[in-house]
Amino acid sequence: MFVLNAVDGCIPSDLATGTDAEIEEERRLLYVAMTRAKDRLFLSRALQRTWRGQLRTLPPSPFLSHIAVELVLHHAAPARKERRETGQYSLF
Repeated sequence: MFVLNAVDGCIPSDLATGTDAEIEEERRLLYVAMTRAKDRLFLSRALQRTWRGQLRTLPPSPFLSHIAVELVLHHAAPARKERRETGQYSLF
């Protein structure tokens, strides 16, 4: 099972107003997703992303810190290759 975008602002959602009940509901939803995994669970997040037109570093979800350390295996994706400026491709 995959849970994508495990960053603060998405898990828990910025749409939650921050009341204890809403935060606990968000925590429960993540728990349900995690317990549905049969064999493996992949939680992913981007270190940086374009957010509202600006490149930003988004912190991980605060819920991730509650997962036992012995259950976590960190894997970083290889760095992206720089794009060459190629101009516009022709479709014809």
